[in-house]
Amino acid sequence: MIFNPVTRTRRLVAGLLAAGIVGGGTVGALAAAQGAPAKTPHTVTAAATPSTVPKPLTRAETAAEDVIGYLEKGQPAKSRAEARVLRGLAHGAAADALRKAGVPATQIAALQQRADRTARLSLRGAPALQVSQAANSVSGLMAGFYARYQDPVPAAVLRLDYLDRQAQLDAKAGDRANLRHTVQELAATWQRLRPQLIAAGGTSVATAYDRHVSALQHGGTAVASEKQAIHGLDLVDKMEAVFLAK
Repeated sequence: MIFNPVTRTRRLVAGLLAAGIVGGGTVGALAAAQGAPAKTPHTVTAAATPSTVPKPLTRAETAAEDVIGYLEKGQPAKSRAEARVLRGLAHGAAADALRKAGVPATQIAALQQRADRTARLSLRGAPALQVSQAANSVSGLMAGFYARYQDPVPAAVLRLDYLDRQAQLDAKAGDRANLRHTVQELAATWQRLRPQLIAAGGTSVATAYDRHVSALQHGGTAVASEKQAIHGLDLVDKMEAVFLAK
């Protein structure tokens, strides 16, 4: 899932570097991306089946992530801009692409409602955590949408990305009950994906993610859980790199 827009490209390049799949020439592109929207790094290559996921949908998914990412970087204006992009795509090109793929109207409406809520909260200056929760609810729909297309990275990887982010936000909110539910779903999703990752050559990443899931299940302080969830997001990037290198 190499996305041209901002967040996913940055995170994927980081994962590829960590896995040793791309050379050091990409480091400069990644550093530049930390201060401005990234362009697709020309040095990233992978012998993977091309994705058929429509560009408007990948851009919407990236926008939802960047609403959160820019808030974490202390750039609320850029976060608001991404919220507007997300809302526009949910009512425009992304919705059109989903209709062509036969996605039920109820699911498209759910995307639009969640994108609207994200934009509404963002543009009125709601607390960052509230905006981030809304944006991540959009990400929660994406694995189901992506599963309708061909992509070298299984949709379950995107689901883990959403769930690790949700665990981070639950921990930050001090919502232990919701965190437990999120971790349960994450563990179940992981067990379904694990054999695929190992078959693709990702044994070391699978072992690391096993430890990550165990740590989340054993609980701990909210701060520890939040850090562990962030670690999980890094591991998900490495999973993507494994599948892209098949």
